[in-house]
Amino acid sequence: MSWLRALLGLAAATAIARELVYVTWAQADRMLRDPSGGWSLAPEEDRNRVLGMAYLERRRPPADRMSAINPAAAHRCHWPGCSALVPPERWGCQPHWYALPAELRRRLWSTYRTGQEISKTPSLEYLAAARAAQDWIQAHAAELRSLMVEP
Repeated sequence: MSWLRALLGLAAATAIARELVYVTWAQADRMLRDPSGGWSLAPEEDRNRVLGMAYLERRRPPADRMSAINPAAAHRCHWPGCSALVPPERWGCQPHWYALPAELRRRLWSTYRTGQEISKTPSLEYLAAARAAQDWIQAHAAELRSLMVEP
């Protein structure tokens, strides 16, 4: 199971939110000079200076991104025992999502319909995929228990 431990470590290490903006150079100058903003020139920035525009980026750790979730709209991760808040359109938190086999993740995404979390009417196919994910978790609970920690 070292592959799962490595995958969970990779998922946690790469979960940095990136904000990208395209602004005028006057705006970029103000944003770059503000030390509290955390803005820097983005790698996408090329010769836009001639156009008077610039790409800026700001990177934030996952905790900042998760705290931006509206608690009224968020729900708990569907992994049994996990209390992490996730955006309404997500099945679960990142470590638990990537702990699922790729085929189950594909089934969940392919049967998800935009807005089903608002209308509360998921398709029968989505419900079957979600049930299959729960069944897989239960079937592999013993081997996963030692690897899973609450995010």
